[in-house]
Parts: sequence; C-alpha cells; structure tokens
Amino acid sequence: MILYIFGYAVLWDFIATAYRRWKRTVVAQNKAGFGRQLWHDLIKTPLGNVAIGAGILFLTGFFDILDSIFFLKDIVLSRYGLFVFTIGSALVLANRYGFLFKQLNYANANLEERINDLSVAKAAAERNEHKYRSLFNGTKDPIALLDKQFRFKECNAAAIDYFNLEGTDLSYISEKTPKLPDLLYEDQREHISLEERFEEIRERLIASKQAVEVQAQMRSPLGEFKSCTLRMESIRTTDEIEILLRVIPDNKDDLAQAFIEGREHFEIENTLTAADDISRHVCSNLAKYMPQEDANFAMVCVREIIINAIEHGNLEITFDEKSKAQRERRYFEFLQERKDAPKYKDRRVQVEYSITPQRALFRITDQGKGFDHRTFLEKAANPSPELLEHGRGLFMTLAAFDRVVYNEAGNQVTLEKRFKTRA
Repeated sequence: MILYIFGYAVLWDFIATAYRRWKRTVVAQNKAGFGRQLWHDLIKTPLGNVAIGAGILFLTGFFDILDSIFFLKDIVLSRYGLFVFTIGSALVLANRYGFLFKQLNYANANLEERINDLSVAKAAAERNEHKYRSLFNGTKDPIALLDKQFRFKECNAAAIDYFNLEGTDLSYISEKTPKLPDLLYEDQREHISLEERFEEIRERLIASKQAVEVQAQMRSPLGEFKSCTLRMESIRTTDEIEILLRVIPDNKDDLAQAFIEGREHFEIENTLTAADDISRHVCSNLAKYMPQEDANFAMVCVREIIINAIEHGNLEITFDEKSKAQRERRYFEFLQERKDAPKYKDRRVQVEYSITPQRALFRITDQGKGFDHRTFLEKAANPSPELLEHGRGLFMTLAAFDRVVYNEAGNQVTLEKRFKTRA
C-alpha cells in the first residue's frame, strides 16, 4: 500500500507535472530552462525528494533481483536503499514540519502585531468617543443628530431642553419620532411651506459638502417666539447620510440696539434659501422702529417679492408650470433644472434697502422680462379666486407697505414703509 502511494505520487504527480512543463518549454523553445526547473523540483520540493528516494529504492531493488539471478554476490543493496529511502523521507517530513513551524511562528507574530494595532485603535476610538461625548454633551449650544428626513436620532441636554423633548424616546426611529420642521413656527401667510424649504435644504446637503444655515423661529411652551439660526451639515457614513444640527440662538446685542440707520446692496443667486437669508437680514432692524409682529409680516412680504423675482422673473416659471411641478411633488427638481439651464444660470436678483428713523425702503430687481403689473394692480381692487391664489404674496405686500411701485418693464419693485413718529 505504501509502495503504491509513493509510486502513484512519483509516477503520476511528479512525472505528469514534469511532462506538462516539458511541453511548455518545447513550445517556448527553452529546454535549458526546463533542466534548471527540473533540478529545482527534485532538490527543493518534497515531491522531488520522494522521487529521488523512490528512484534509489527502485534501483537497489532492481539490482538485488539481477544479483539473485545472475551475479550471485548476495550484496542485498535493497536494504540499504530502503534505509536511505526511510531516512530521506524522515528528513523530508522534518523539513516540511520545520517550514510549517516557521510559517506558524510568522503567522502568530503577525497576529500579535495586528492584535496590538487593534488594541491601540480601540483605545484611540474610546478616547475619541469620550472626547466627542464631552464636546457633544458639555456644550451649552443645542446640538442634535438627525437622519435625512430630519428626524431626531440623538440630542445633547441643551437640545432636549431647547426643543422641549424631555421624555421623548430617541433610542430608535419610528413614525412618532419628532421631525425638526414640525417643531418650528410656520407663518401661514407664507406660500413656501416649511416642508418645501426643508426639501430644498436636504437636496443641498446631499448634493454638496457645505454646511447650510437657515433662520427659523421656535414657539416656546409659553407661546413666545425664539429666533435662532439652524446650522446643518451632512455626515456621510458607509450606509446612510446623517445631519449634524447646531442651534445658534439669536441674542439681540448692544450693536443691534444701537442701530440708527443704514443701507446695503446685495446680489443673490436663484435659490429659496438665499431669498430667506437675505429677507431676514435686510429686515432685521425693522423692529427698532415698528412692532415686532409688523416687522415679521414685512419680512414675510419682502421674502415673497424676492421669491417672485427668482421664480417668475429670472427663471420665467409660469404659474401653471409651478402648480404642475408641485402637484407632481418635483418642484425643487424642476427649479434646479431651470436654474441650470444656459439661458437662466447667470441671472441674479439685486436687493437694495435703506432704513432711516422715518421710513424703510426696499428695491428688488430681477433680470427677467417683467410682467403686466398695471393690469394686475387694476384687478387687485376686485380680485378673482384664481388671482388671489397666484398673487397672494403681492396682495400681502400691498397690505403691509405704504407704497408699492413697479418700473415700466415690471422687473423692479420698490417697497416703502413709513414709520409712525414715536413720542
């Protein structure tokens, strides 16, 4: 059985391998290379060593057969051949075990090194987690982690108090998990809903790595409004996108209280976020000379006019196109497509304002074709339901400001609000 196994290993494996290599060398015309490779296989490989031993055993056995028949010398070389074969096989096994032992030692050393590296990485991760927890929970600013639907996943103590989330289970996401837009105050007079505004914010966060800041208002449990800035930044993990939210409360400082008068001129791109930011900025000092509620209403109207300049002015979106896109729930995708079109992508909206103790003046100019403002203002005296639906922002503006004047083309409007003299 043993001779069969060795014979099979030698005659089949080794000789078959040598024959295949020989055929390749004949094709490549490199017979010298075949000799070197065959010598290497005989000396350096276990199979070659077994082939040598089997060859010696076979030759000594063959010699003994001849001796017993013809020579009659009674030398019996086969016993020496078997001894050499046995010793050679033992040396081959010892060599292989030695090689495996070295490989095992190398693998163990490599494993120990990797374990040490993992231990160091784990310790660093624990330190970073502790540092993150200290920064996350130690700051007085409200900080929260949201999913891409703006649902709360994790909050620090300041955020739980600010958003009144005490007792809310945030350990898992469900339909009852509060969303950020649901906790903000929404002015029903605005025709751009919070849902639409946050839809655009989500698209901006996903499309770019830039942080997005928006102005918002929170309604406190006592019914008071708290103005704040929401700073959102996308965090991309392996399988999802999360949003890091930082709330910056608006505190009226001494500089704002010291405001007397000022004027500025801005040029903004065609986004609803830009319209929101600029309207809050240019109206931020109105409360110095008028009640806060009236100042908020004036800001809403300025935003509506700027949005009209973007949508219907620069981007030339008709009321029917906007209504259709909103019904199909693809309005922001449609808005982005129009913004990127070569005809409209370089257009901008000019926003100028001037505030004095006597009056506030706002001038909004777009680069569109304008519209028939005379006919619209004539119909405003007895508006139809359709006109009220599509022109709500302009009707609000007519009610909020003392003077609303368009240029001849209809692509520039001037709004004036006169302040009541304080005793």
